[in-house]
Amino acid sequence: MPLMKVIFRIIYNGILGGIAIVLLNLGLGLFGYQLALNVFTALIAGFLGLPGIVLIAFLQNMFKL
Repeated sequence: MPLMKVIFRIIYNGILGGIAIVLLNLGLGLFGYQLALNVFTALIAGFLGLPGIVLIAFLQNMFKL
């Protein structure tokens, strides 16, 4: 796979993951719960999809002080 295609795919998945987290935060914000949004969480959500979002939520609650 050409390098430019890989880079484009990473950026595309990161943007889609970020959009998914923002939309999820809009709904979950009504219940007082929000997921962190940064480059790493966007990439995880973009590459893994729903299991990635569940993983982010699990890790966020596991390390909550």
